[in-house]
Amino acid sequence: MTTNNNTEKLVLSKAERGEQLAGNLDALSVQIQEAWLIEGNFARTIAYGLAVAELREALNEKVMKALMKLKNSKMGFRTDEGPKTGVYSMEVVRDAVIEAATLGLQCVGNQFNILGGNMYVTKEGFTFLLRQLVRQGRLEGMRFVYHPAEIKESSTQGVSRSGEVYQKIEREGLVKVEVSCVWDGKPVEECLEFVIRVNAGMSQDAVLGKAERKAKAWLFNFLTDQAISDGEAEVQAEAGKEMRDVTPKVREPEFLRAAQAEAAGRGVEPQDKLPMFGELV
Repeated sequence: MTTNNNTEKLVLSKAERGEQLAGNLDALSVQIQEAWLIEGNFARTIAYGLAVAELREALNEKVMKALMKLKNSKMGFRTDEGPKTGVYSMEVVRDAVIEAATLGLQCVGNQFNILGGNMYVTKEGFTFLLRQLVRQGRLEGMRFVYHPAEIKESSTQGVSRSGEVYQKIEREGLVKVEVSCVWDGKPVEECLEFVIRVNAGMSQDAVLGKAERKAKAWLFNFLTDQAISDGEAEVQAEAGKEMRDVTPKVREPEFLRAAQAEAAGRGVEPQDKLPMFGELV
């Protein structure tokens, strides 16, 4: 009987520690959101830098192991991991989680993705952010009217490096969206037009789904004076894959490498404290 009581106390203790940890992380999330919205260049920079440092420290390996289990799950967040991108490390996921927390997004409900190694706000994410504004009492009567997409097709021809002639067909959909709401007591009405990339076999519903994300991204950015990208997921992923290391590769001059090789052959330690060729002194 005593053993059962001790076990129950241990379970309760773990639950209490988990609740305390979650409370601390929530408080840090609020802190980083408030820091991001501070007016003033250095005031915002310092406050946000300190908030990021605290949240990064709190998202230790134990916490991140739990968050990593949400990766690529229906109720968590998705990524574009694959043969070309590899598997995103804990550090990449941690940075994405911090960026998402800055905007007030959560790690559940597919509110953000990781594409090309970068955090990408999804349609569900923008829906969540707009509903948060509704809960704050600032946003009312939000309404979106989507018109069927006008599909346009274009083709280009060219010659590949191997000398073969190819033809590339691209399809785009023009979608008109009527947006209306009341923001801080003032009416907002706008008719927007979005050009959507139409992939093979894509239905009208899929095209309108992309337009929905763009429309909600526009409204959230317009109301909050932010600049979150409304780019499509495929474009975001491709942009991330195209990023590469452009740091100039510094190479020692031939005479210096020869001198160091000769010194090493005589058993003399090379003077590695001297600046490398191309380094700043």
